[in-house]
Amino acid sequence: MGLAVAVGAMSVPAGASSTNLLVNGGFESGSFSPGWNTMTDGGGQGFWSVTTGNYAACGGTKMAPIEGTHEALWNMDFPSWGILTSNPFTVPADGQISLDYAYQNFAGTWQQTPGTYDIGLNYSNEWIRIDVIAATADPQTLSSNDIVATLFNSQVLPHPAYSQGWTAASASLSAFAGRQVVLRVVTVNDLNCLPVWVDNVALTVGNSPATPVGVSVSSQGGYLHAQWLPSANATSYTCTLLYGFNSPSGFSVTTSTPSCWFAGAGGSTSYGVSVVANNDTGSSPAAVSFYSPPAPTRLVCQRAGHRRVVRAVNPSCPVGWKPVGGARTGGY
Repeated sequence: MGLAVAVGAMSVPAGASSTNLLVNGGFESGSFSPGWNTMTDGGGQGFWSVTTGNYAACGGTKMAPIEGTHEALWNMDFPSWGILTSNPFTVPADGQISLDYAYQNFAGTWQQTPGTYDIGLNYSNEWIRIDVIAATADPQTLSSNDIVATLFNSQVLPHPAYSQGWTAASASLSAFAGRQVVLRVVTVNDLNCLPVWVDNVALTVGNSPATPVGVSVSSQGGYLHAQWLPSANATSYTCTLLYGFNSPSGFSVTTSTPSCWFAGAGGSTSYGVSVVANNDTGSSPAAVSFYSPPAPTRLVCQRAGHRRVVRAVNPSCPVGWKPVGGARTGGY
């Protein structure tokens, strides 16, 4: 099957919202028309199809669409390769590309003969990649000069799992505003079955959330409390507890308000909190603030010729004792 190149390119307005600007991004027309093109090696045993969750020809597996009622499937029997491309589109300001993908690699290995799509006895190719490439580039290109962004590449170490259910992937295209590009999915299987599913492809625009400012952290009644000023364009915030100021812990809290709490933290231990703002276009850079427990002080108290030292954050003399001088910073 040859590549069908669309006549003309789609242009999207710079002021568009988060509405999907790609035509037929979920393949809900029941076919690749409008909006999509397919290409195969011609002599191989694979083909792209739009399905409602049908079994793959090789491997006997199926995947229900993650969105709507249709999905794209690389429906193959090895050896073969195939390419799925969107119609060309102009990257808008603050453009974001996203999709969901799934696959099952029955070969149990990822391999690529450098720079080739070739299949046959002299080659070992079992790989997938999902890229945004220049609209003028050859759909088979592997040149870094043509690749604008990569959403998935099975050859990046460490290699991904051999079986992957629906997984979301996205990339910001903001740095390429005004360029003509296409989304491309490539799958090459020379060693064994490698069905690939694609769904829910979207091009959206929007303003990224601003980095939180005014972040402060305090200890209150056995809780660590972080708060900050609301961030422009934010719909939620994610707080991550940091040990020793800058080592991320496994504790994160997502909230819709500019405040978060961590139980069992604070007291005499130093902590940090990292805060990022989120919306449907992505997340802001992190803002970090720290909490350090107050230093203890020592107070000398006297009664009837006897003296005793009280050490605390805010020391005071016991009843019947009087301070001698003022409190001084010191350790326990």
